[in-house]
Amino acid sequence: MNEIKLKSTSLSSAITEAVILRETTMTRLVFKPLVVDNTRDQEAAVKGTFIFQRKTSSQEWVDSKELSLSQLKADEWIKLELKSAEVLKLYRHLTDLYKIYQQEGIPLGESRFLRADEGLGALLAANEEELTQLLSRASDDASQLFTRLLRWFSQTTTPDEMIDSLERLDISSLQRISSIVGLTTLKSSYQIWESNQENSDEEFWQATLEKYSFVLSQVFAFPVVVVEGKAYVGGKSVANIGGNLVDFLAKNEVSKNAILIEIKTPTTFLLGTQYRGNVFNISRDLSGAIIQVSNYKHSLQSEYFSLKQQSESEFGSFEPACVVIAGSFKQEMDEPIKAKSFELFRSHLFGVEVITYDELFGKVKLLIDLLEGKLASITVIDDEIPF
Repeated sequence: MNEIKLKSTSLSSAITEAVILRETTMTRLVFKPLVVDNTRDQEAAVKGTFIFQRKTSSQEWVDSKELSLSQLKADEWIKLELKSAEVLKLYRHLTDLYKIYQQEGIPLGESRFLRADEGLGALLAANEEELTQLLSRASDDASQLFTRLLRWFSQTTTPDEMIDSLERLDISSLQRISSIVGLTTLKSSYQIWESNQENSDEEFWQATLEKYSFVLSQVFAFPVVVVEGKAYVGGKSVANIGGNLVDFLAKNEVSKNAILIEIKTPTTFLLGTQYRGNVFNISRDLSGAIIQVSNYKHSLQSEYFSLKQQSESEFGSFEPACVVIAGSFKQEMDEPIKAKSFELFRSHLFGVEVITYDELFGKVKLLIDLLEGKLASITVIDDEIPF
């Protein structure tokens, strides 16, 4: 039996198919198990009944007439002998039922459980065409299985073992898997942006950008790694109070030079009031963030050597780049005069770059479109990849 089917009969019990222990053309011996939620002894989760059956003229199996043991006389007795193969078969089936109960309890409704050894053996023995047909017939189940296998694989193997396993794949499969994993992560971050464009909680965006730190690298033309979120960059007084905490301390992965990133929220106003009819002032929040990140830069450079000694990460402080991420261009720049005022302001800033959230995640969307185009164009011909 490659699978076990359970059907709940109550909240605390479930029946399964009878185990056929012995069979001839007209008779057979079966064991009918019942999985129970035994509150007195959780380990004693299975009980059952041995039954002799006979085949009727209509080829149906029916239980033989029940014999009540309480009616046996003093000199009468019943002997039921099981052969070694029958005992083994019963033992294996009961072991499976105990495992199911330990992991799943009493499942509601009807459930199917595949024996791992037999199921995996069948999958491993299948050729590519057979495996494709099998998984295609239940694509939703196959997707769930794939997700669970990946989670299990990542939790039970070391990085070296994972690399060894992946190296057994051909280069085309590795390229496609790499693109899919990257695409999945990008889509996850972009979906968060689409669902939270009106979110004014700065701590939410701090946590989101820490989790998806690769998004921050979209600001730069060079590879970037985040050193630390809410990083101390100096500034305490002689009384050991105060201090500056930049939202993100990052660095150029090649040159190791520091990068200071200060974030606000997508709802932060970029512009203030209109000035003399043809231009707009910059908002107090944006100008404050620009001055703040500039102050962090000054603090980092002034106390660089002491800060470096306290940090486990290697970074330099040679005119660090400063970035402010705030607001939404599309939400606020609804008039040409507003867009003009904002662009004139940030294009003339020295040492600080201002980028809006929709511009930042717009770059992520471009990467998603690029990867989706690559995946759609992958055709393996003589192991050549068309990208």
